[in-house]
Amino acid sequence: FSSGSATLSTIAAMVPPTDEIVCMADVYGGTFRFLTKVTPHKVHFLDLDQDPNVLKEAMNEKTKLVWIETPTNPTLRVVDIEAVSKVVKAYSKDIVLVVDNTFLSPYN
Repeated sequence: FSSGSATLSTIAAMVPPTDEIVCMADVYGGTFRFLTKVTPHKVHFLDLDQDPNVLKEAMNEKTKLVWIETPTNPTLRVVDIEAVSKVVKAYSKDIVLVVDNTFLSPYN
């Protein structure tokens, strides 16, 4: 993809409109605006950089996607990807976990 917005748009389109997305609250402004103004999904925003177990309260049978960003843009908060993954997969192996990484490349 040529941009993160194109990636987000494509991934969100894979989730049926009646299903739900969980997203961390501290994300890039364009991501937040897309999820609140463009996508038809119900989106739950959570503070995940302190305790990923808060996911347990937000996920439900309609949750199909969990979107995290680490480090976050612009505040550079870091999320424990492994801890979030464990919580998501313990709840359901059918939920897709997406990690958006603005600042680091796979070559770092």
